[in-house]
Amino acid sequence: LKNHAPIVLKMPKLRRYVVNVSSGDSEFDGVAELWFDTADDMNTALKSEEGRAVVKDAGNFVSKAYVLTVEEHSLL
Repeated sequence: LKNHAPIVLKMPKLRRYVVNVSSGDSEFDGVAELWFDTADDMNTALKSEEGRAVVKDAGNFVSKAYVLTVEEHSLL
């Protein structure tokens, strides 16, 4: 969090950034949520210099990653 988060926070059009850390024995150490208003905003951010820096830095500590684009439905 100390090294990667500041890089993520520089991404353009990023609206919210949440890091969920696994509390148990799991295949994954955690899940990061990067929130954007639109898919176009996300694509703009990922293609930016800052977005490329995020992907490059993630290579230092991420061995497996999945990208899901989702639409939130808040029920409570």
